[in-house]
Amino acid sequence: MRNFKRYSFLFSTLKKKHSVAIVLSSGRNFLGRICVQHQGGALKNRFLKIDRYRQLNFFGIICKIFKHFFVSGYVGLVIYDNGLSSFILLSEGLRIGLRIFSGYAQSNVNVGSTCKVLNIRPFDSINSLEFYPFSGFKIARGAGVFSYIFSKDILKSNIKLPSG
Repeated sequence: MRNFKRYSFLFSTLKKKHSVAIVLSSGRNFLGRICVQHQGGALKNRFLKIDRYRQLNFFGIICKIFKHFFVSGYVGLVIYDNGLSSFILLSEGLRIGLRIFSGYAQSNVNVGSTCKVLNIRPFDSINSLEFYPFSGFKIARGAGVFSYIFSKDILKSNIKLPSG
C-alpha cells in the first residue's frame, strides 16, 4: 500500500478543480430577480462533480476516501494511469491503494470496476447501474444499496432492483 498522505496538497487542488460553487435559490427566480424578500444571504455550497460515466478504459488507483455532505455513500478520488483524475461513488469494500478499472473493455470483474452486464456472474452484487449504455449511473447509487443479476441470456439479463 502506497503512502498517499504526502500528496495532501494535490488533493486540495483537485477538490477545488472538480467542484462547483452553487448558491441555492435564495428567493430568486430564473432571471435572478428577488421574488421572496427575506430569504437572501444563503450559504454557498461547493458540490463535487462526480463521474457517473467512467468511460476511460484505464486502470486507476484510489488515493483518498471521504464523506461528502450531498452524497449518502463515500466518495473516492481516483487517479488513472494516463494522469486524469476524478471523484467516483465507491462500492462497499474499497480501500485506499486498490486498483480499479473504469471502462467497458475488461472481461474479468473485481469490486469497484465498471463493465458490461454480460460480463458479470449471476448473483453478484451490482451498484451504480445504467439503464442504457453511456447514459450515466441512475440505479442503486445510494450507500449500501445493491442490485443482483438472477438470470442471464445471450442478449438479456434480469436484474433484481433494490426496490424489490
